[in-house]
Amino acid sequence: MSTISKKSKKLELSEEFLESFSAIQDKRTNYQKLHPLKNIIIMTICAILCGADSWLAVEKIAKCKISWFRKFLWMPNGIPSHDTFARVFVWLDPTAIQNFLTKWGKEICDLVEGETIAIDGKRQRRSFDKASEKPAIHMVSAFACDSGITLGLTKVASKSNEIKAIPELLDVVDVKNCTVTIDAIGCQKNIATKIREKGADYVLAVKKNQLKLHMQVKTLLEKLRKTNRSLRSLKHLCVKEKGHGRKEVRKYWITDQIEAIKDKELWKDLKSVGCVESTRVVDGKKSVETRYFITSHKADEHVFAKNVRGHWKIENGCHWMLDVIFRADDNRMRIGHSAENFVALQYFSLNLLKIETTAKTSVRIKRHMCANDEKYLQKVLSTFRKKTHA
Repeated sequence: MSTISKKSKKLELSEEFLESFSAIQDKRTNYQKLHPLKNIIIMTICAILCGADSWLAVEKIAKCKISWFRKFLWMPNGIPSHDTFARVFVWLDPTAIQNFLTKWGKEICDLVEGETIAIDGKRQRRSFDKASEKPAIHMVSAFACDSGITLGLTKVASKSNEIKAIPELLDVVDVKNCTVTIDAIGCQKNIATKIREKGADYVLAVKKNQLKLHMQVKTLLEKLRKTNRSLRSLKHLCVKEKGHGRKEVRKYWITDQIEAIKDKELWKDLKSVGCVESTRVVDGKKSVETRYFITSHKADEHVFAKNVRGHWKIENGCHWMLDVIFRADDNRMRIGHSAENFVALQYFSLNLLKIETTAKTSVRIKRHMCANDEKYLQKVLSTFRKKTHA
């Protein structure tokens, strides 16, 4: 057995990071344990940071860095084959990886009071298996919009199952003193209640899945806008943006005069309703969209605008990066829990790259830096130690 000096381990990776994966249960029989489970997970994370998007790529990158890995990992049988990586993640309980991501999110992210927590689902397009009629996996995540960090993650069978998954995600993510924003599928009475019980406020989009509520909110706001009542009953804010060949004007209206909303007491602590009218001009083509919301906040047009606009950061700051930079949508892993586990580690890797701020450059370039500079890769991984000891 090779020995690893304490000095070497301290210099390379923190004990907390190395041992944080030891709690994940290894269900392999003894004769199958040629490579410690901890090693397999850490190697995969490092390979993803360096650009890997398949098990073959994980193996090749790990082999290129075998000398570096030997500084802090006991590797009696070297680097696993890509088939070994694949087999392990096929059976590995995905909740173990997801729970690690959530626990790490709690420790590393200092949420500020009033921060927007966006909850939204993402479909992994190519994870379906036509032969076995297995649908594409659908992941629901909680994203801290100001911090830019994914706080929690869970898998659902389909988009419609988000209604069941959101309360479960709220059970494990700390949202106290924050504002939770969810698209129309999460506009449910039990979800509003759960958010308030967790000590958070909510801003929920209302569409025709809640037809009665949608019509009441729409009718009320249209009436107030047409009668041009004073700002005491209807508060208004206009925001104009221009850039990249696009012009956009967003008009926000919000009111706490909600006597006309029937059964409003069924929505826990409902205080205000609002709408956003977005007018976009792209390449000379104009489009207008109006969206409606309910919220537990008192009527404040600036808070309302911040939360509604902030919700979309989960698309730009998380989903877009996973698709374009990590190529998550091209993931064709289809057996067992393979795709789900790989995606969860991509979320974790994206978090690490965002938190490492000494390199003033893009996430894409940071991945190139990780691949070519082991000192920088070590720095990215060491954010785990620095934050958990802060």
